[in-house]
Amino acid sequence: MSKTFDLIAFATSISSLYLRMQVLSSLAWRVDTLIVQQCRGLFKTLKLTPLALTLDGDADFRNAITEGHWTEQLFGEAGADTMRPMQTLQTLACMRLAVHELAQDATMLVPWSTGQQRRYEVPEIEAIFQPNGGTEPRGESLLRMQMSAERNAARMANGADAKELAKRFLAARVRIEKANLTSMQHNMANQTDSLIAIYSYTMAQIDDSVTGDYTSLHTDVQRTLIDSVINSVERAVQQAESQPKEVPFDDFCQLLVVADEAKAQLKAVLASPSFNGNPVTRVTKLASPAAPTKADAQNKVEAKRKDQIESQLDPVKAAKKVIAKHKATTMKAKVEKAAAKTPPVTAVGQALAAAAVTDTAPNDL
Repeated sequence: MSKTFDLIAFATSISSLYLRMQVLSSLAWRVDTLIVQQCRGLFKTLKLTPLALTLDGDADFRNAITEGHWTEQLFGEAGADTMRPMQTLQTLACMRLAVHELAQDATMLVPWSTGQQRRYEVPEIEAIFQPNGGTEPRGESLLRMQMSAERNAARMANGADAKELAKRFLAARVRIEKANLTSMQHNMANQTDSLIAIYSYTMAQIDDSVTGDYTSLHTDVQRTLIDSVINSVERAVQQAESQPKEVPFDDFCQLLVVADEAKAQLKAVLASPSFNGNPVTRVTKLASPAAPTKADAQNKVEAKRKDQIESQLDPVKAAKKVIAKHKATTMKAKVEKAAAKTPPVTAVGQALAAAAVTDTAPNDL
């Protein structure tokens, strides 16, 4: 496990209030989903024990878990196979409430544009085990099904016939997906009491060695949470772009800068020896950027004043300029990442790569 970086402390130190709110809210949700996943993993492990194999069916197995005596016997037969997931579950459960409270505090600092206070409800522990997925395909899943239906229809017909065939293909695929989702929700609902029993039994075994400290989590769990935060940073930028009333222009500019810095730091953590088979035993901190000089501060103030004037004269143009800069930075990072994986190129090749970054970003607007 890695003791070189505390993700919770990192998230609470994010200077953009909007970004901090989104990251902590997402992190709290991810901790809850990992708790449920650990319980589901233990459910599957217990199902392979000798006692479970003597039971007639799933219903009897679920009843055995929810009855105290049989629960203890099932865990006893599973033995060492349950140790690591139980330790992870105990740690996540101990840190859960603290992360939710941090997310709640961060949400209180970001009111709606109307001045109304945002609400953040901390879910009860029993509630996170309830199936909350729908039985209707939506979003990206529905879009992928539609594209697949259109491709298949185009191979078999043309014009109006192809459109009609695509509708039939899509309707059939949606019916199948609805049936699958309904079955999955039903199975998850049947497991709810068993998962809560597993959670309760695991928490009853907790001892003083469990601190709820993020750095005590196994490395793969830490990696999962860091990846989740990186994704939440990217989603926060997208949401801010789509909600200009909720994120004023100056705040949005700050958010872009802070988001890029946060992702860079998190990716550097994932690239460190702690996550690549060479654990570091001492606690370290991320390197702080060099202190700005007086000239740097004056230039920054002047640039900000110029941007403010430009945003007042032509806010649309100013926003596009910021987004173009953001996209150019992102594209440059992708080029540098790709270059790092390939043999050194010539000076001409480097010039072409730089030109690609410069020419591509403005055209994306």
